[in-house]
Order: sequence, then C-alpha cells, then structure tokens
Amino acid sequence: MSNTALKIAIINSGMKSFEVAIKAGMHPSTLSHIANQHYIPKPGHIVNLAKVLECSAEELFPDVVANMTASKKLV
Repeated sequence: MSNTALKIAIINSGMKSFEVAIKAGMHPSTLSHIANQHYIPKPGHIVNLAKVLECSAEELFPDVVANMTASKKLV
C-alpha cells in the first residue's frame, strides 16, 4: 500500500522527495516509510509536510487526521 495523495503532492511540488523530507525536518528514509505506509506519521510530521507541500493535512493524510480527530472527541 502507499499514500497516493502524499506521493502526488510531492510530484506536484516539483521537488525531489529528499528535498521535501529535509525541508519538513525528517530523514528521507522516514518520508519513504511514511509514503509507503510502513510508519504512521507523527502529528509534527503531518503538519510539516503539509506546510512544505502547501496543502492541508487532511489532503495528505485523511485517514490519520480523521482518526486523530475522533480520538480527541472521545477524551
């Protein structure tokens, strides 16, 4: 499986994935693991990637953001 929205956003940005990773404050392998859904991104990674890619967190990670929102409503 992969995060298609994230991969498309990286392509549309015109940057290489390693450039996106560095600008988002993470190691390129971390971005690769997130994009290939080997890791669930931390909230800080989500926010930083959204800023670098100039889109919303919901656009990049709709399932993760929905789960985070739902769990906050339960608390």
